[in-house]
Amino acid sequence: MVSTPYTSFNASDRSYLAILKKDIHKLASQGGFEAPQLAEIDIIVSELGSNLVKHAKAGEILAGILQTEIGMTLELIGLDSGPG
Repeated sequence: MVSTPYTSFNASDRSYLAILKKDIHKLASQGGFEAPQLAEIDIIVSELGSNLVKHAKAGEILAGILQTEIGMTLELIGLDSGPG
Protein backbone atom coordinates (compact mmCIF):
# COMPACT_ATOMS: atom_id res chain seq x y z
CA MET A 1 0.00 0.00 0.00
CA VAL A 2 1.31 3.43 -0.96
CA SER A 3 1.05 6.27 1.52
CA THR A 4 0.10 9.49 -0.26
CA PRO A 5 0.04 12.82 1.52
CA TYR A 6 -3.19 14.65 0.78
CA THR A 7 -3.91 18.32 1.11
CA SER A 8 -7.36 19.22 2.40
CA PHE A 9 -9.30 22.08 0.81
CA ASN A 10 -12.43 23.54 2.40
CA ALA A 11 -15.46 23.33 0.10
CA SER A 12 -18.13 24.38 2.54
CA ASP A 13 -18.89 27.76 0.98
CA ARG A 14 -19.03 29.02 -2.60
CA SER A 15 -16.68 31.89 -1.68
CA TYR A 16 -13.83 29.38 -1.16
CA LEU A 17 -14.12 27.75 -4.58
CA ALA A 18 -11.93 30.19 -6.54
CA ILE A 19 -9.12 29.86 -3.99
CA LEU A 20 -9.55 26.08 -3.86
CA LYS A 21 -9.34 25.84 -7.67
CA LYS A 22 -6.24 28.05 -7.77
CA ASP A 23 -4.49 26.05 -5.04
CA ILE A 24 -5.22 22.67 -6.65
CA HIS A 25 -4.13 24.06 -10.03
CA LYS A 26 -0.83 25.07 -8.44
CA LEU A 27 -0.42 21.64 -6.83
CA ALA A 28 -1.05 19.90 -10.17
CA SER A 29 1.32 22.27 -11.97
CA GLN A 30 4.07 21.51 -9.46
CA GLY A 31 3.34 17.81 -10.06
CA GLY A 32 4.28 18.22 -13.71
CA PHE A 33 0.89 18.45 -15.38
CA GLU A 34 0.82 20.37 -18.68
CA ALA A 35 -1.56 23.17 -19.74
CA PRO A 36 -4.21 20.96 -21.43
CA GLN A 37 -4.35 18.68 -18.39
CA LEU A 38 -4.47 21.67 -16.04
CA ALA A 39 -7.46 23.08 -17.95
CA GLU A 40 -9.29 19.77 -17.51
CA ILE A 41 -8.34 19.64 -13.83
CA ASP A 42 -9.72 23.16 -13.36
CA ILE A 43 -13.09 22.05 -14.78
CA ILE A 44 -13.18 18.92 -12.62
CA VAL A 45 -12.33 20.86 -9.46
CA SER A 46 -14.95 23.52 -10.27
CA GLU A 47 -17.64 20.89 -10.76
CA LEU A 48 -16.65 18.87 -7.70
CA GLY A 49 -16.53 21.97 -5.48
CA SER A 50 -19.77 23.35 -6.87
CA ASN A 51 -21.57 20.04 -6.32
CA LEU A 52 -20.31 19.82 -2.73
CA VAL A 53 -21.57 23.31 -1.94
CA LYS A 54 -24.84 22.94 -3.85
CA HIS A 55 -25.91 19.45 -2.79
CA ALA A 56 -24.05 18.64 0.41
CA LYS A 57 -23.98 22.13 1.94
CA ALA A 58 -20.51 21.39 3.36
CA GLY A 59 -17.49 19.38 2.44
CA GLU A 60 -13.86 19.22 1.56
CA ILE A 61 -11.67 18.09 -1.30
CA LEU A 62 -8.55 16.04 -0.67
CA ALA A 63 -5.90 16.32 -3.37
CA GLY A 64 -2.76 14.24 -3.71
CA ILE A 65 -0.12 13.65 -6.39
CA LEU A 66 0.78 10.00 -6.92
CA GLN A 67 3.52 8.42 -9.01
CA THR A 68 2.07 5.42 -10.83
CA GLU A 69 3.34 3.06 -13.53
CA ILE A 70 1.77 5.35 -16.15
CA GLY A 71 3.23 8.54 -14.68
CA MET A 72 2.08 11.26 -12.34
CA THR A 73 -1.55 11.12 -11.27
CA LEU A 74 -3.68 13.65 -9.42
CA GLU A 75 -6.16 12.03 -7.05
CA LEU A 76 -9.13 14.11 -5.95
CA ILE A 77 -11.47 12.90 -3.21
CA GLY A 78 -14.68 14.76 -2.42
CA LEU A 79 -15.93 14.38 1.15
CA ASP A 80 -19.28 15.71 2.24
CA SER A 81 -21.42 15.92 5.32
CA GLY A 82 -24.67 16.19 3.42
CA PRO A 83 -27.99 14.55 4.19
CA GLY A 84 -27.74 11.68 1.68
